[in-house]
Amino acid sequence: MRRGARVGLAAVGFAAALASGALAYSCPILIRDAEELIAKAQVAVTKSASPDKPQAEQALAEARRLVAEARKDHEGAKAKANHATAVRKLRTAKAFAEEALVLSQP
Repeated sequence: MRRGARVGLAAVGFAAALASGALAYSCPILIRDAEELIAKAQVAVTKSASPDKPQAEQALAEARRLVAEARKDHEGAKAKANHATAVRKLRTAKAFAEEALVLSQP
């Protein structure tokens, strides 16, 4: 194998190792971010007089459910796939919280 190919292969392996660790360590940060956004949305929905308030409350409930599931996925993770699932759920939870913010506006 040529030297350049070996170096390239080693770089790919190193990047893959970093990515798997990055997923594990990003879960707590994403959990915190999602919870902060949910709290912000909860304040906005509580103060809201929007006719879409019931939909905003449903979006918040879904966001909270996804954060709880993601926390379990992260804490019980046995593989990268578990962390990847948690990351997907947390990003979706943030989207639901943002939807609640939009729906709470008059």
